[in-house]
Amino acid sequence: MKSILFLLVLAPALAICQDAQERLLYIIDSIPVIEDPKPGHSPTEAQIGDVSVITDKKVIKDQFGYSNIDKVISIRTKAFLERTDSVKRIPTTKLMIKRNGTWFLKDSDTPYTGYFIDYFLNGTKEGEGYFENGRAKGLRTSYYLNGYKRFTRNYQNGIENGVSTEYFMNGNVRMEGTTRGGKENGLWKEWYSTGRLKRELTFSDGNVDVAKEDNKFYNKLTNGINQSAAGNYDLAIKTLSKAEELNSKYSDLYFHRGTAFFMQFKFDQAIADYDKALALEPLYKEVLTNRAFARIRKHEFRDSRTLSKTSGTTVIATKSDTTIPPNDVEKICSDLKLGIDLGDISPMIMDALTKYCK
Repeated sequence: MKSILFLLVLAPALAICQDAQERLLYIIDSIPVIEDPKPGHSPTEAQIGDVSVITDKKVIKDQFGYSNIDKVISIRTKAFLERTDSVKRIPTTKLMIKRNGTWFLKDSDTPYTGYFIDYFLNGTKEGEGYFENGRAKGLRTSYYLNGYKRFTRNYQNGIENGVSTEYFMNGNVRMEGTTRGGKENGLWKEWYSTGRLKRELTFSDGNVDVAKEDNKFYNKLTNGINQSAAGNYDLAIKTLSKAEELNSKYSDLYFHRGTAFFMQFKFDQAIADYDKALALEPLYKEVLTNRAFARIRKHEFRDSRTLSKTSGTTVIATKSDTTIPPNDVEKICSDLKLGIDLGDISPMIMDALTKYCK
């Protein structure tokens, strides 16, 4: 199903002309769209209830409050039209102002008290909760685009206090524990999206208490990550391999070792480690996109030649007409698309999707 094509979105404070004459603003379910929508967030044709175009400047000013806009395209989603009047009256934080950590309704000097509901551009619920004197109180819930919960947290006077739970986009619990005064306390558990337990940590006022044997593993993992970040890839691989001997069921280890291999142009070894990471955590977005690029670079650099090599810098010439076998293209596109669904929408990722996954 096609999405709306946003040819131009104007910020009210900085109207950019569509041509030299017309200033255009999209408003979806009464919310001005002042930033380019993220991929997959725009409402599809099937989700749109009605569309109206307003060019009367007096109506635009009186109804929407903008005096510097020539045209408003107002879109109402089917989800919005199906809401009861009482639900429509519940405000969204997207039409509020936050000052010094306190939320206010627009044009109000009194901190807001009451429920709020936020929505994605397609009309589905994005989050909900309650403010007391402009500060979060009680349960706050955030959702993924697919309707599953992203997290639930409890607050007192705007500070996390109570049970906190994070979820994967497949509905499984990712992490759960208790906070007190904004700091982790007691036992926290972390799972993989498959439901398998990843680790358990005990906190006291935000400080973690790690068992001696676990501490050896985490120290080697941290050292390996730091060595890789410093460009010492050979040493990082050796250190992370020693960490693997202590714990071979930790996805982050394989992500970082795979990336060290990647930076050495050892793409097959990188892919093998990324495979191990994804076997443990299938929804690891950074691994998915890295594995896609490892496959791309493997073919781009297959017949490459080194032009120069100095300390820390290698210049390599590659062919511009790289051909990637269909089987690998399918794997690349599958990884890129899932990575994007999980939130990895950097320009490099989007460009690769356009180039290889037409």
